[in-house]
Amino acid sequence: MKNIRIVFFGSGSLGPLWISSFLRQHGHTVLFPPKGGNSLQMGQFPALTHDVIEATNPDLIGFSCLESNYISCLEAARWVKREYPGILTIFGGVYPTIRPEIIRENAIDIVCIGEGERPMLELCMRLSKNLPYHDIPSLHVKMNSDVVRNEPGNPIENLDEIPDIPREEISPYFGIYVGRGCPYSCSFCSWAKVREASRNHKLRLRSPRRVLDEIARMHEIYGNAFGSFMKIQDDTFLTDKDWLAEFLPALHKEFPKLKYSCCTRVNLVNEEVSTLLEETGCSSVALGIESGDEKVRNEILKKNITLDQIKHAVSLLYKHNMKVCGQWILGVPGEDISAMLKSMELHRELKDVAFTHICTPYYGTGIREMAIRQELIAPDLVISAGTYNTIVFNYPEEHKKMIKIIYALFPLATMPIDPSYLSNYSYFDRHHGQRDVNKPILMDHIFEKAFSDTLGIV
Repeated sequence: MKNIRIVFFGSGSLGPLWISSFLRQHGHTVLFPPKGGNSLQMGQFPALTHDVIEATNPDLIGFSCLESNYISCLEAARWVKREYPGILTIFGGVYPTIRPEIIRENAIDIVCIGEGERPMLELCMRLSKNLPYHDIPSLHVKMNSDVVRNEPGNPIENLDEIPDIPREEISPYFGIYVGRGCPYSCSFCSWAKVREASRNHKLRLRSPRRVLDEIARMHEIYGNAFGSFMKIQDDTFLTDKDWLAEFLPALHKEFPKLKYSCCTRVNLVNEEVSTLLEETGCSSVALGIESGDEKVRNEILKKNITLDQIKHAVSLLYKHNMKVCGQWILGVPGEDISAMLKSMELHRELKDVAFTHICTPYYGTGIREMAIRQELIAPDLVISAGTYNTIVFNYPEEHKKMIKIIYALFPLATMPIDPSYLSNYSYFDRHHGQRDVNKPILMDHIFEKAFSDTLGIV
């Protein structure tokens, strides 16, 4: 059987690394472009040059796509097809999963829907034996002028079947994932669409023993570079309480000096979990708060969390000596200035470490569908690395300016600025959406009054 050579190019997700381990376990060669081809930095990838292709001699090039790097991947694939037309190209990842029609592009031979380990292994097996591969589950395959669209295959239920990722390929600071999936359907995230497209609706976790073994391996590989801190990257780490009750005490027993951070939702935080986190070395928790305005948070962003839940979760984590990192979104369609100020005021009250984001209408999200209906974006908009965390909505210029100002000032809300400076001024009349000419706009007031009084810089 021929050893198939695969080169991965594209996003800094773990997908290609997991797939590479799976394929290498079965005898295939997986390579990444030199100088950080999988450097885990969004949008920063080395070019696929003649030197790279000739050094790796691939049978197949896999492009791992987020929406933000799709254009870069497509340009690279076009170059490959122009210079090396005999090399197959396959696109996988979140964006191809929810937008498989990209296979109409001449430079794309195959699109993988959902998780790639099994379909990629089957594809390599058939290529190695010169067998047809048009009917592999989860693959959309171009056959001359036609496209064969196969149904999604079954996901791997037992994640312990997948070998550890090749840690030598990535930074020691990247951290670890303990599972796959998310049971929630927030409107700013495309995960609900991924579940629908791949028919993969279940949150799956690796066994605690397997995760602990990988952490031990990280210590062996990275040595002092690993240090005494680890990031647990899963978005909803606290979902399975029974799993946590087994894993966290074992983590602390085997690595008593290790501190860690994690991410979760406020509705998953309670006294028992907070105590367990403190006792096992958790130093900080990232919480998806998103907005201080209930309508924006729950009706638009679909978080389905209450203000009481937010305050209770934060107070519990502070009680148990952990830092709180709040995730906030600004510039949401349907969010006026007063709603954004509510977020600033809540952040000021919570005293969290704020991570603010400009609302981005990614493909497959409810926010995107809303924005298209309201004619705030073009239906064919593609978010690129250059437009990430920028305002892409067709808002009035003054509204855009205010979003930028509040975004810039948000981390300063916990400084000793009189909150009346933030709460009493808005350029929109709440009832009529008109500028109140008798009030100074927030930008002028903050910069000319609050900053001069408090910071002395204006």
